[in-house]
Amino acid sequence: MINFTGGAPKPLDIAYNKVDGLLYGVDNTTDNLFTINPTSGAVTFIGATGNESSFGAMYTDTITGAVYGNSNTNDAIYSFNKTSGAATLISASISATGNDGAHCVNARVQFRAELSITKTDGKTEYIFYPHFSRPQLAVS
Repeated sequence: MINFTGGAPKPLDIAYNKVDGLLYGVDNTTDNLFTINPTSGAVTFIGATGNESSFGAMYTDTITGAVYGNSNTNDAIYSFNKTSGAATLISASISATGNDGAHCVNARVQFRAELSITKTDGKTEYIFYPHFSRPQLAVS
């Protein structure tokens, strides 16, 4: 049982972040991203998401510690800035009015990317290197 210090938030879902050991959620009343320290019960309100959504599913990435939420309001997935609380749209999603963010804490959160290239420069070969921290495209 967690005894909250700093006010009890009202999230629809929370997610454990293996990287920093905190629980993350979005308060459904104030739209603020917050953390809960599961050891002390301390609640820290980080800041407004800038998005009046109900986030029924929260996820964290086990490698990067990134925090994501699936909106029940506008059928989209957002990433959250863990310093400011700001939500950034990263993908559309299927309609979900009562979703839950069940996610294995040891699994990566990955999003499929659809890439296309329109050749207009006469080159004959393009090589995509997706394994770099910033994907690169080499043209020969």
